Amino acid sequence: STVSSPGEIAQELLAANFPLRQLCWLPITAIEGIATKVSGRYRGVCAMSCLGCSSEALHPLEAINSIELLTPRLLSGILAVVEELISIGFHILSRDRLNFFSGSNELDHPYCLILREQLSAFFERNYGFPLGAISSDLVFHVSPSSVFRRNLLGALAQPLLWDNICLAIDEQLPMRTYNDYKRYMENLAWVWETLMPALRRQLDHARVEKRGRPRVIINLLIPPNNLMFRECFSRLYPGGPPRATSYGELIERYVTPFVGYLEETSEPVPPKHVFTTAIGRLMKIHGSAVFISAATYELIGRARAFIRSEPWQSQIPPQSCFIRTKIYPAGKLKFVVQACNMATPLSEGELPWFPPGPPTWVKSLESMITHVGGIKLHDE
Repeated sequence: STVSSPGEIAQELLAANFPLRQLCWLPITAIEGIATKVSGRYRGVCAMSCLGCSSEALHPLEAINSIELLTPRLLSGILAVVEELISIGFHILSRDRLNFFSGSNELDHPYCLILREQLSAFFERNYGFPLGAISSDLVFHVSPSSVFRRNLLGALAQPLLWDNICLAIDEQLPMRTYNDYKRYMENLAWVWETLMPALRRQLDHARVEKRGRPRVIINLLIPPNNLMFRECFSRLYPGGPPRATSYGELIERYVTPFVGYLEETSEPVPPKHVFTTAIGRLMKIHGSAVFISAATYELIGRARAFIRSEPWQSQIPPQSCFIRTKIYPAGKLKFVVQACNMATPLSEGELPWFPPGPPTWVKSLESMITHVGGIKLHDE
């Protein structure tokens, strides 16, 4: 491409009838950090291989096509174009909710904190508040990687870059032997110990009214509607204990041994916490407070093979679906915006489009790969 400025790219998008008005109506709520192309569309890539992954993220070894990484250089180019669009009246990034890595484990990404710093600086320049002032949670499963540990420590040192930390407490990580389970428990112990300042509400927040409030969401996940795991997944590993099917079992295994019993309080759940079911305290941690999300797996994506259910139990009527828009890396210095059909406005599990198929503007949106390699950035 000979395009060398954000302004020229913005004009190209306008000339090509890129659906900018629709993106203002349904602003982008996620920027994926690593992706690959599957059947003509981009999908998240994640080494965690969660058995119940509703977004059906691929393990890197499963990718047939090249794996594309969101780098600081690519994000700088994307934000330069977005900033140019803002200057002509198109605000295409959500100012309420914007997550990184909706289809992968964010803290395993080598540029995790740099990318958040860049996005936060963008919000400061254009809207006067950092990324942590909006819904921008750090969501993760406990990972064995050294990159994960480095990023978690760095995130806790920069609490204005995120709203809450969401710790997944479930049993969907694949394990082959007891040793895998033992290593997971050792890593979980490190995570609980590392989270102490957040558990004790000692970290700053970008919004004054949230200072001294809970900063950690304990996301408990079990099968819905008293359903069970399929027989081949019924145990944590061959010969191991049965997978938990109640919140009490999850708390007993993964919370109580490390930070004490999780006791619910009568404190009201704040507005906009749509997944939070209660506020709790950890009995071993003086001054602690956490959000509790007692949730169930969406019967979408890999969860359909993970949980035993009837076909009708995973069917969602078309009138119940919602569209979310996301940015995916589509090459070394390229990106694409995709519109995803979702079961709820906050879902990560993508559904097929019901007849007569996606709206015309969705097809137009996804047909354009934008190249930002020619943009000259200020720091170059």
